[in-house]
Amino acid sequence: MTSDQELHRPNDASLRLPASESQVKYLRYLLVRAHAAGVPYLPVEALSRGAVSAWIDYLRSVTGEFEEEGAAPSPPPTGGAP
Repeated sequence: MTSDQELHRPNDASLRLPASESQVKYLRYLLVRAHAAGVPYLPVEALSRGAVSAWIDYLRSVTGEFEEEGAAPSPPPTGGAP
């Protein structure tokens, strides 16, 4: 694993922690915007903090919410946790 991957990899503790209320609100906002792009329903209540973060990162690229110039979209997270 490269050092860049290690920097962006959530630690094991964050994968088990519940998502914060602000994370869930932002994820729901992005999901509403992403629905127009074909993203189906996602049961956010059961997602961990790490999974919510991964979905937020992915949905930002889908919705164009926070695009970096020249950045390619990330693949969608698999299941509940990336």
